[in-house]
Amino acid sequence: MGTAALNAYRGMSCEVAEALAPSWERLVRRGHMPPPDPTGPGIFNMAGEDRTIALLAAAGFGEVRAEEVPVRFAVPGVVEYVAFVADTAGPIAMALRGLDAGARDAVTADAEAAPARFAGSGGYDVPGVALCAVAR
Repeated sequence: MGTAALNAYRGMSCEVAEALAPSWERLVRRGHMPPPDPTGPGIFNMAGEDRTIALLAAAGFGEVRAEEVPVRFAVPGVVEYVAFVADTAGPIAMALRGLDAGARDAVTADAEAAPARFAGSGGYDVPGVALCAVAR
């Protein structure tokens, strides 16, 4: 077996994620995607160290290491953040890409209530944590 390396974002603080992210809750509330299955895969399901190590071990990896790493997510503005999520965030991205301009503008407007304490001269500086793992 080879080597696997991954990182999984544990996310931003709940306050920032709710205010800044065009999260699945906002898309579900507006009827753009179905509610997620609470027992199914999700955007932060791999963020738990025990779960990630167990999944990698179950896949046949004998040596698994994991470590939490603090991260900062620099966001120039809400419009750019929504565009970034639309390009990269799995089912949320697919839902955002499927919206017409008016619906996407409404989701962006929902996200514009970002907490001022994360605002700076260059946009927003959002703290987070990534779980980094390597398995052999």
